[in-house]
Amino acid sequence: FFNNLFSLTIPISIFHGNNFSKYKFPSLIDDKKLDRSNINKKMIVAYSVSGSIFPKTLNNIAIRNPDYTFNYFKNYNTNLITANNIIEHNSSKEKFKEYLSKAEIVFCTSGNELIQECIYNKIPVATMPCSKKQFEQSFNFKNYVKKFKWADEMKSDINLEQLSNKNLDIYSKQLNESLEGREKIILDLISKL
Repeated sequence: FFNNLFSLTIPISIFHGNNFSKYKFPSLIDDKKLDRSNINKKMIVAYSVSGSIFPKTLNNIAIRNPDYTFNYFKNYNTNLITANNIIEHNSSKEKFKEYLSKAEIVFCTSGNELIQECIYNKIPVATMPCSKKQFEQSFNFKNYVKKFKWADEMKSDINLEQLSNKNLDIYSKQLNESLEGREKIILDLISKL
């Protein structure tokens, strides 16, 4: 609102509209499908970029589910992991994609890209904001968990079997349809601005 009022900045929403902009880009995720022919049951990929709540919750979930392996990708020190079934990895796009293609489930903070990529590839996902102070994370969490129902809330007592069996067909179809003609939509929007 203040950007519109006091500057030449034009807010543009990505994928889902909001009250602050009349413009909306289609999702900007990689539209190349992952090879999901070799899913590793009982293997979960986790990703976060900041915060202490995420690793604490992940640790609690891992302790409650000792028959699962959790591959945790991060780019910061947490010193909060005690569960033996959590394998910590430094962030690496290539290594992450390799694990993502085999993951039964994904846990992540509430950014746009990874949640959308999971839905696009029909990977069950649970999410939580990295911090309640992060407006974007809280907004995305409400949309993906409460409004769209694409993701489940990542919490200590999450039922992994139930999440794993979540039918994502309708949500994946919605996202696929929104990507049709994406380049033309983006170019048309840019030409209007």
